[in-house]
Amino acid sequence: MDFSLQLLPEQSLAELIEVIGVADDLGFRACYSADEIYHKDMWILLAAAAGRTRRIRFGPEVTHVILRDPTLIAQQAATLDELTGGRAEIVFSIGNLAMLDQYQIRWQGSRPLARLREAHEVMRRFLADGRIDFEGEFYRYSGLFTAARPVQRPLPLKIGAMKGPGSFRLAGEIADGVHVLLDGS
Repeated sequence: MDFSLQLLPEQSLAELIEVIGVADDLGFRACYSADEIYHKDMWILLAAAAGRTRRIRFGPEVTHVILRDPTLIAQQAATLDELTGGRAEIVFSIGNLAMLDQYQIRWQGSRPLARLREAHEVMRRFLADGRIDFEGEFYRYSGLFTAARPVQRPLPLKIGAMKGPGSFRLAGEIADGVHVLLDGS
């Protein structure tokens, strides 16, 4: 059986890196961290922990395709993948709904599943080619490129799901996996 660690990074960086190191030593499969303004920056934390680990995989749980552009997510993940020798993955969703409300972003009626589908296509293309020309409903790019290249081909793209069957169906259609949050309600 595989175990993974989910962080809400609020402790000191030294403590968090130590916990991630212990999880790696114990054979945990992955370390995921919340990508939310409420906590410390998970991309920097996971990059700092990379040098202390050998096997554990790293990724956001979840990163938000409304607050972060999918090309920036792909660039960050590709950089982390290179740094870790191929141990990064992306878990993405539209985001923490309460946090989006705090940013005064109206997500209701915004076709979140269509946005996730399009974000997946953007990230998959950008990770595969390092460049993108794209004209979508939510994202548009012309001649965009990056030097950040993942070690893994393909780098896993997973969907974070919480409500309704639509996100599970979408994950089954396009994603490399699904992470589920059970909210207890």
